[in-house]
Amino acid sequence: MNKVADHEQYISFMVMPPSGKRSIHFRMRKLTLYLVLAGFSFIILASALSFYLSIQTLRSLGDYQVLKQERSQQQERYERLRGQIDSIKKDVDHMLEQEQQMFDALRRPHDNQEARIQQRMRKLDDQYYAVSGRHTLSLSGLEKRFSYLTQQIVQSKGDYKELAATVQAYQRQFDRMPSAWPVYGPISSDFGWRYHPVLRRFQFHQGIDISAWRGAAIRASGDGRVVYSDWGGGYGLAVVVEHSAGYRTVYAHCSRVVVRSGDLVHRGQEIAEVGSSGMSTGPHVHYEVQFNQQPIDPKPFLNMNGGRAVHRVF
Repeated sequence: MNKVADHEQYISFMVMPPSGKRSIHFRMRKLTLYLVLAGFSFIILASALSFYLSIQTLRSLGDYQVLKQERSQQQERYERLRGQIDSIKKDVDHMLEQEQQMFDALRRPHDNQEARIQQRMRKLDDQYYAVSGRHTLSLSGLEKRFSYLTQQIVQSKGDYKELAATVQAYQRQFDRMPSAWPVYGPISSDFGWRYHPVLRRFQFHQGIDISAWRGAAIRASGDGRVVYSDWGGGYGLAVVVEHSAGYRTVYAHCSRVVVRSGDLVHRGQEIAEVGSSGMSTGPHVHYEVQFNQQPIDPKPFLNMNGGRAVHRVF
């Protein structure tokens, strides 16, 4: 009985070699065989698991490299956007400087700079969204938006450059025409028919009389050349300045003149002093504006700004 139980604990193997050689017999304990098979199974499973983990690791490394590359590309795109933002800011600042120069040239008040920037950017945003048809905060959307803004600013820069050149031309023309008070004070006699205080008769008054204290500075109302600086009969000491576009100005009844015929004078430059020379009843400036040698009312030319000058001269 024990022999049978001991026999059942073994497994016999027989190897039959070819060519009729003697067969080989051997036996192995079942427990040993099971352990060997279990060991081989464990090795196979461990190898398979190791291979699977290696594949997953390689895939993860590949995904990491892809993500790393995408992040690098996004970083480059963000850097380009940052450069575009800096460029747009510089362009906007430059255009605002040009705009301020044009406002100053036209002697017009201008709004707060920050408010004007926000207004321009809102206008450009509205134009962009009107074209794109949607609002987006994606990187691609931002790139398209900045590209559109850059195109609009480049176009605006060209428009501003052309407009600035035009304004500068207007300003040069404006400075060469009468456009300011020769002296500040009340107008005591208007342009047109009046009763002459010295001759005691009605006579056409070819200018306006501006009252001021004796010795006050009389200043040229525009750039030009002095064509007369001497005694002028009833005008007393007088200065005549020839401007551009057919304009002339006359400053009469001076107590002293400080320029000579042929001198170039600029708007606001002192040319004489207030007096009461010639036919005069008190210190004042007789101020005339002539266009093509014909006297015209000087009052529209007092405190004239660049915008009004453009409409009048051109």
